[in-house]
Amino acid sequence: MFNHNTKNQSHILVNRISEDAAFYLKGLVLTEFDRNELAKYLIEKRKLQWYASRYALKKLLNRNDIIYLNKDAYGKPFIENSSMHISLSHTQHMVVAMSNNTFEIGVDVEQIKEKVKRIAHKFTTEIETALINPKTEIESLITIWSAKESIYKMYSQKQLDFKDHILLEPFTYTISGQFKAILQKDDLYKELIVHYTTIEDHILTYVEDISPNI
Repeated sequence: MFNHNTKNQSHILVNRISEDAAFYLKGLVLTEFDRNELAKYLIEKRKLQWYASRYALKKLLNRNDIIYLNKDAYGKPFIENSSMHISLSHTQHMVVAMSNNTFEIGVDVEQIKEKVKRIAHKFTTEIETALINPKTEIESLITIWSAKESIYKMYSQKQLDFKDHILLEPFTYTISGQFKAILQKDDLYKELIVHYTTIEDHILTYVEDISPNI
């Protein structure tokens, strides 16, 4: 559905979940870690999303062998015995996988839903919402939320507050674009570029950590 290579050598694959679990399972070999992860999901549709995201990762990497996926102490996924950075995200209807051999990355996909307005105060600042066009309010808020999710995944550590530690430069929402972001917590300071694009009824965002620690 969406296959993109960035100028920083990241690879991104987005698929709509259009098959049943049996289809995705045919292309997967589950490890003990995978089975333990699956045991956490009691709802079948959540298992389907997990299958679809793992299938997307395998297609992204063009791998026919077993992918030994694991998670670090903060829950960030990684491939055992590999220096490659990966990031995964999914909604009820769409999955995305991203990889980069050099830089830390974060990717997120969110369905465009009006209910985001009810929780916007929890993750946005007045500066971030100052230039929002009322006609694209929902899309703008979803982009802000997704951007901060991507940065959170890239940072890969806990106790990161979306309002206090991740600040976004105001932007005017269009179908696709980019804007600046600052990640600041304790002694960490990073300037980042958030890229976003609209895919059907979803918004995809991603970040690549190409900036040095300041």
